[in-house]
Amino acid sequence: MRNEKTNVKYDVHPSSELVRLFVAKPFQGQDPSKAKILIIGNDANYSPEISGHVFFSRILDYHSDGILFWQKQKKHHPFMLAEYPFDKKRGGVRYHLNFSKMGFTSEYAECFSFTELLNIPTMGNTGDDKERFFELLDRDHLIGLENLILVERRSSL
Repeated sequence: MRNEKTNVKYDVHPSSELVRLFVAKPFQGQDPSKAKILIIGNDANYSPEISGHVFFSRILDYHSDGILFWQKQKKHHPFMLAEYPFDKKRGGVRYHLNFSKMGFTSEYAECFSFTELLNIPTMGNTGDDKERFFELLDRDHLIGLENLILVERRSSL
């Protein structure tokens, strides 16, 4: 199904580089096993054009070290930078805008891990094709999240 407003079909993001980043590190910010707070979303959603834009270097920078990015930029995610060149109502921007409204400063960067139910980046609107979303779920990734939340967190209390 295509989103009529953007004409972008919900699916895996076409950037092989972005997909490789998520295979290597399926989270953003702090490693979830070290984080004090887990922010769990459906998916890491990006504009389909982002990997072909010069701004993509900011995304790479962020995924390389999300904690350092937040500390240097004073923004928890590249979508919050003034120079973000894409629609600020799509591609995960509203998700991060809502988080930023809580007012956490970069001194909390080491506390937060942003992880998702999907361990791959996406494009389009999750709600436009829930069937595709469920097809993309990775059982091993979900078991890892469950273990992290129910076993590791409980043992640290």
